[in-house]
Amino acid sequence: MKLIFYRYFMYSFLAIEVLLLPLFLEKEFYATFEYYKFIIFFIPFLMLGSPSGYIYHKYNHKKEYFNELLLFGFIHCLLILPFLWIFFDNVLFLVLCLLMTISLFVEHKLQTQRMFILALGLKPMISIFLIISFLLIYFNFVDEITINILFLLMLSSFLVWLIISFRKINFEKNQKLKIKNYFLMIKKGFPINAGTLLIMLYFFCDRFIAKEYYNEYLASYSLSYNLIQFILLALSTLAYVNVVDVGEKYSNINLDFLKRKYFIVTRYSLFYCYFLFFLF
Repeated sequence: MKLIFYRYFMYSFLAIEVLLLPLFLEKEFYATFEYYKFIIFFIPFLMLGSPSGYIYHKYNHKKEYFNELLLFGFIHCLLILPFLWIFFDNVLFLVLCLLMTISLFVEHKLQTQRMFILALGLKPMISIFLIISFLLIYFNFVDEITINILFLLMLSSFLVWLIISFRKINFEKNQKLKIKNYFLMIKKGFPINAGTLLIMLYFFCDRFIAKEYYNEYLASYSLSYNLIQFILLALSTLAYVNVVDVGEKYSNINLDFLKRKYFIVTRYSLFYCYFLFFLF
């Protein structure tokens, strides 16, 4: 319950960003930026579920593969970036895609260390830095906001969050890295992640069609999509914590434990669904 409160508090900055940016950015520019931002957040799904595979092996087999996830996942992402370069001729955009992928790896490691607030802090951090763009215009530090200014603000947020996170991570020392372990993570993680990947592909195709054929509505679509995220926050927070709770007790799980978890999650889920339904 406390974590849900903290998460909504942190994501209040996302709410400010969602409501503020459309007020001072041109409609077409806002839509374009949101299109880029969606792709940046989508790129980690091209890691074929390796982060989910890391969680699986961490709890099911008590194997710590974070070093392999970080190294070989970094290489995996580098192999994808040239294809993005063909369609998006922007170095900052490519760097952000790379940092977003690394950040997802780091987030999963923080999750297993039960540092939930820090793990969930990346997107609020991005929102805080994007809100700075309003201050740059308001106090006349810049004449106009460009896509590269917004990318630089996002870059700063990634770097700040990663520096803080890496100081908190417990790395395995003197561990021999094997690429085989990375493929094992993909093998287990891809089926786990397949449903989410399909949902994200659906939203990407939906947004792409809006951009190509209904461009005048793309800004409204982007704003609506951002608002929808608030409905999912409480539910995803419950899942976020229970992945770790269930994983840590994996070898001792019994029917009573599952019943207790089921009723707790169901009760809170229904409460927040009804609350948000009436709120919106």
